[in-house]
Amino acid sequence: DPAYSQPNIVYRESPYEFMSYGNDFWASSPEHQVANTVANLMRESGLFAQVERRASEIPDLELSGHLNAIEEIDSDSSETFARVAVELTLQNGKTGKTLWKRAYDEKKKLGNRTPLELAKAASALVTHYAEDSIREIEEILAKNPQEESESENP
Repeated sequence: DPAYSQPNIVYRESPYEFMSYGNDFWASSPEHQVANTVANLMRESGLFAQVERRASEIPDLELSGHLNAIEEIDSDSSETFARVAVELTLQNGKTGKTLWKRAYDEKKKLGNRTPLELAKAASALVTHYAEDSIREIEEILAKNPQEESESENP
């Protein structure tokens, strides 16, 4: 989402306030970090013959996503949370048929209200989403061998 594409870390004190830190920045864009984490975990899973962030040709399967939110939530009870909301979609690259789609939106409590703790918690949420996605996609492909047999490099 464009609101989260800025380098500043975003925080909210209520659903109606959208603020960012003046001196605390992401190391690289959140979109880039999430995409790299998901791609690396997909690659490490061994489920696919090849995983590319930017396909050199029409892929057999294409995983796309939209980062809806990556932020710190400061609650009224003085608790602080990391929130990451992502939508992921797996499509057959040749037919465009959607094979799997999932929205994730969870919060993880922070031990300390620091940018480092926020980054760790957000990373843990993204890793959890990717690992969950890998399990679900593996089940979809096992139930739908036609998708795998149509492709040379799933």
